[in-house]
Amino acid sequence: MTYFIRYEKALSDYRQWINDLTDQLNNVENTILQKDKSDLVVEKLVSITIASVFVSIGSAILALIGLAAVGLIGGILLFIVGWLLSRGVNKKAFGSERTMEGLSEQERRLLSEKELLIEKFRPIAKKINIESLRKDVAFTRYNDLHNMLLAFSQLLMANKSDDLAYKYRYRYQQSIQRNRKLIQTFNCIYAPQHPFKK
Repeated sequence: MTYFIRYEKALSDYRQWINDLTDQLNNVENTILQKDKSDLVVEKLVSITIASVFVSIGSAILALIGLAAVGLIGGILLFIVGWLLSRGVNKKAFGSERTMEGLSEQERRLLSEKELLIEKFRPIAKKINIESLRKDVAFTRYNDLHNMLLAFSQLLMANKSDDLAYKYRYRYQQSIQRNRKLIQTFNCIYAPQHPFKK
């Protein structure tokens, strides 16, 4: 009975881990491709703020050199210049979505390895989710799966994130940390004292 309970617990942990791995791998892809629409409002607010600050500073400088009032047209021109400057700042800070053609060879290889990992774990997840196939998940492929995870992790760490916008560089570093934790969790699921490891 305890064997069955431990086996079900291990399967449950494994299922959750595969879901976490899939989320993490998709997150890596979204980071490399700079896919994130959630910050559009923040980007717009930053643009308006930078443009407004530029208008204020520009007006103050013009007032200091003797022009008492910039006027409506001058204010609009300063705002447009500030808006254009903020677009450059936003591009560097937030970036824009990248295409596969624009990626480096190393980034393309990383995304290719990501697909291979998902394809390797997808059948295991299916077996865990189908009651009649659960017995087929025997926790016997540790070395093969672990080596694939380590190879992906090394590729992830070796890839330079210099081509990414600042926001995505930060997320890329977070992805490296999350990937390490996933490998540690994988090792715990397949721990040597685990009765199902062969």
